[in-house]
Amino acid sequence: MYTQNTPVHIKLWHRDFLKVSASGFLLSTAVYTQVGGYVPVMQADSFTAVQMMWCVMVFVLGMLMAGGFCNYLIQRFRRNKVCGAAMAGTAAVMVLMYMQAMDTQDTYWSIIIVFLLRLLLGACYGVAWQTLASTLFVDIADSFRRTQTFYAASWMLRLPLAVGPVAAISLVMFWCPVPAEVFLLGAVLAAAAWLLLHTVTFPFKAPDEGVSVYGLDRFLLPQGMPLILSLAMFMLIIGLMLGCVHSLHFYLMLLAGMIVAVLAEQYVFMNADLRSQVVTGLILIMAALFIELVRPQRMSTYVVPLLAGISVGIVSSRYLLFLIKLAKHCQRGTAQSSFFISWEAGLWTGIALSIYSIGDVDIYDLMNSSMDKHPDISIAGLMLAAAALILYCAFVHPWYMKNKNR
Repeated sequence: MYTQNTPVHIKLWHRDFLKVSASGFLLSTAVYTQVGGYVPVMQADSFTAVQMMWCVMVFVLGMLMAGGFCNYLIQRFRRNKVCGAAMAGTAAVMVLMYMQAMDTQDTYWSIIIVFLLRLLLGACYGVAWQTLASTLFVDIADSFRRTQTFYAASWMLRLPLAVGPVAAISLVMFWCPVPAEVFLLGAVLAAAAWLLLHTVTFPFKAPDEGVSVYGLDRFLLPQGMPLILSLAMFMLIIGLMLGCVHSLHFYLMLLAGMIVAVLAEQYVFMNADLRSQVVTGLILIMAALFIELVRPQRMSTYVVPLLAGISVGIVSSRYLLFLIKLAKHCQRGTAQSSFFISWEAGLWTGIALSIYSIGDVDIYDLMNSSMDKHPDISIAGLMLAAAALILYCAFVHPWYMKNKNR
């Protein structure tokens, strides 16, 4: 059925939506392979802990620098072309990172080149995902399903947080012992995302007039800063955990926890109090960190990531819906981009701080690292989680209830 040449779909998950979702999933998986694989590459190249920390942080800087240009780019050019070019850029940068990692000559310029490549990777990935999440998902969904669309799209960002490291660690463990091959895996996944995106036909949208080259539209939601900072604080805790763990079963259990979170949202929190989801998630992450701190036994290696996965799933979903309901009708795409920036900035900052905390270790010790070997990280995460819970209950949630639009 068609109305004014616009297709109306009976279900959200129609063919084009599935293709775009799979494209976003592959793109995020490509980048998150570096959560489990990039640090061993840097360690193999004899980077110091400080250098590794800044290599991770410069990725966030790239996303923040490029994010303000996103609205101008999609108004100046076809939005699917902008997203496709950014995906292709992501794949190309990963190939260059592989070539640099395989270069055995250790020179002064090596670290500079890595910094620049990481900066460019953050910029390409940021533009690709912001364009995908804030515009392309919306273009192929019906207007009365926008919130449902944003919710589904966000899971294409969150699930790869576990799937990407599983793919990277499996590659190194079972197929190719060279850590740099992780970059080729990421390049292949990003190229597959680009190919899949180009099989979808998007409707033409007339550009707006008088668009500034750099701005906050489709980048950051100014009135949502308390939610953005609160989510970033939570993801920083998750980043602290992931930065010191490089085991396959940890990420498999993290994925299992996220799947449990999807079910919990449907059957446990469907009609629950608004604050219950975030409060429960923060309590779960505190429980996971406490168990890791006081009972570092084999069973905890399964319980801790499971609880962490549930926490990530239910907390981030609620923050996304809060940002959407806080935004005005024409700002819902900006709310989705704000969620993405907050998620990524908090996650990679936590990973960078965790790497710095671990310090200089050899690659064997790094690949066998676990949280029980670094109790200071568990203590720091526990303190941050407690502070996040207090801030949420005392300030963030009351502020949201007072300022929400819907």
